[in-house]
Amino acid sequence: MQNIRYFLRQAVDSLRACCLVLALLSVSASHALAWQHQALSWPKPDTQTFSQQEIATPCTDCLLELRLPLKQSANAAPGYVYLSAWRGQQMLRHYISSLPSGTATALRVLAWAPPETERLQLSFVHPRSDDWRWGQAQLYWLPISDKQQGAKPDFVLEQQMQSIEQQAMFAPNIGWGAWRAMMERSRHALAAKDRNLILQFGLNLLAEPVPHSHILPARGSRAPALASAAAAAVPEMQLEWPAPGVAYLALPGFGAPQRELRQAYADRLGALLQQLSGACGLILDLRAHGGGAIGPPLAGFSSLFEEGQLLGWWKNARSEKTMIRLAHGTYQELEHGKLVQPDVALAAQWRQPQTRLPLALVTGPGTASASEILAALLQQRPATRSFGEGSAGQLNGVHDWLLPDGARLALVTQVLLTADGKEVPAQFQPQQHTAAALPAAMEWLQSSCRKPENQ
Repeated sequence: MQNIRYFLRQAVDSLRACCLVLALLSVSASHALAWQHQALSWPKPDTQTFSQQEIATPCTDCLLELRLPLKQSANAAPGYVYLSAWRGQQMLRHYISSLPSGTATALRVLAWAPPETERLQLSFVHPRSDDWRWGQAQLYWLPISDKQQGAKPDFVLEQQMQSIEQQAMFAPNIGWGAWRAMMERSRHALAAKDRNLILQFGLNLLAEPVPHSHILPARGSRAPALASAAAAAVPEMQLEWPAPGVAYLALPGFGAPQRELRQAYADRLGALLQQLSGACGLILDLRAHGGGAIGPPLAGFSSLFEEGQLLGWWKNARSEKTMIRLAHGTYQELEHGKLVQPDVALAAQWRQPQTRLPLALVTGPGTASASEILAALLQQRPATRSFGEGSAGQLNGVHDWLLPDGARLALVTQVLLTADGKEVPAQFQPQQHTAAALPAAMEWLQSSCRKPENQ
């Protein structure tokens, strides 16, 4: 019996020793594969809205993570950061991230420097320079190789990656195997990092004409839910009358998901249009409309269209089509005749038809996403003409879903087709290109106005 106990103790001691050796090896290996770090000097913001800096390449075939402390004013305009990998004059990879919300936060971007990378370029776009202040940028990098073993699979991350691969409109244009292989090679280091960095990394690989898919950071506060507060939260809209019989409306962007907010926006817009009875026309300025929801503005503008009018089609990555139309003051999406995307309905008192009202659209680079869609659909109606400059180039359909940490992933899943089935270009081009858009729109509307004595 004593011999048996002795051998058991020896076996236990040997097992403990093996475990200790394995633990030390694991610690040593993880230390060898640790992220390396360097601080980056970055100039203070100036009056320019575009800032750029070159970065010496720290490694090849490596993952890069940029961290930047940020402070912003309460009503800061949206901004973006770009991290690009270059070989000579050829851009190899391009990564984009929207600046996060919050008065004191940090920006994090995950990127990859291919083996042939010679230099990195860091760029900021901040529409109003006094909105943003940033601290010292930090760059972390991790050399990777095919021999490194990945950690245990992250099934939540795998599910999100699969959703992007299956639903992204521009996914078939790239090799998803490269993304998965890279993540597998580096999963040992990414397991403890944010899933959202990896997802944003994948979105940056999409072959979108203009980057549109993105992750919206989680917000700390909730929008008001009561109808009275909802009406107060809707952006202000007011008609101006720059000339007799000609009205002007600068349409603000709007993207709140709360139904009461959406309803208030549609009704406010519909009420404004009812003031145009007998007017010569309307100048609709979309140059500051940076996107948001498409249903509420279309409901508000439903009096400009025929009842039940077919507006066009959405087409997804599998070439499946969804009909879009306006009926009973509501923007509707239908698959095989079944309503799949109901939205708010314009109140009945604001639906007096105005299908013959002359409409002058004004667009520019700030016309983005939902406002580009709105311009393309309004352009199909009679007595409509567009002026200005080309839009942002994000004229496509976006589907978004909630991520586990409260952030939202917005993914381009559809392109727009006209009512007769023609694909709408990603960038809206006005019929009359001009830097003097408002005078040109005014001249066109006044030429179509009836004489006062005939009104």
